Amino acid sequence: MCSKADDMRVKFFQYDELRFYGFALSLGVKNLLRNRFRLGPKKTIGKITQPINSYTRFPEYYYMNKIIADRISSSVPRRVTRVLDIGSPKCFGLYLAYHFDIEIHLTDIDPPSVEEAEVLWNAIKPAREGKQFFPFRMSGHQITLKRNLTSSIRCP
Repeated sequence: MCSKADDMRVKFFQYDELRFYGFALSLGVKNLLRNRFRLGPKKTIGKITQPINSYTRFPEYYYMNKIIADRISSSVPRRVTRVLDIGSPKCFGLYLAYHFDIEIHLTDIDPPSVEEAEVLWNAIKPAREGKQFFPFRMSGHQITLKRNLTSSIRCP
């Protein structure tokens, strides 16, 4: 039987907020310890004081994590699960690569966002399980993919 405290915790933290917040906070602290102020003082301190920029990210992280974890558990053994993350906050992609044996490609139209994710990944890389890749850069109206496959996005 659940106590009232358990009931309150279930209602208050329904999207595993503490798990995702804890990961983002530890990412910020490890970044400071390993990379010092490579991202600049404002960003480095911001990764600790506000590791996830909006509460609305928690339901997004929760449901995407659930879907991806279900996919991984139902996939064929020895088959790598691949994720292409286009333009979302990089913290979740780092979370996935850290916790799952996956191959994830992070992209963004803003190259400094991808470069920042690379710096953060280097702060946690020694203890990772998944594989993190940063080979894709979106520039202008084109996304260049691996193996010379190109998908063009045309703007009106």
